[in-house]
Amino acid sequence: MKREEILEKSREENGGQDLFEKEVLREGGELGIYMVYIAAALFCLISIFATGRAGYDLWAMAHTLLAVGYTVKLKECRRKRWQDITLTAVLWGGILLNSVMHFRNLLTAAVIL
Repeated sequence: MKREEILEKSREENGGQDLFEKEVLREGGELGIYMVYIAAALFCLISIFATGRAGYDLWAMAHTLLAVGYTVKLKECRRKRWQDITLTAVLWGGILLNSVMHFRNLLTAAVIL
């Protein structure tokens, strides 16, 4: 088999993308997740200084991004590692906890008004 035939076969198997493109997209996604967490931390700190309350809504959204990624990974992978299962469960628990805290803040703010 010639080099060009091998490359063409690889592109067909990978949906028209070569492996380098897939790796670049994966690394970009990872960097995006880190940036979401950094932005959530900054906005939470600003919210604490401005209102005296933490912004749990941003943390719920950030955890959702990561939890969905790990859930898809668990669904697609044949070998399920206990670390991935535990992290996925912790992230979904974080979403639930942050959502409850967000709505509690909303209710207490509504009662004050």
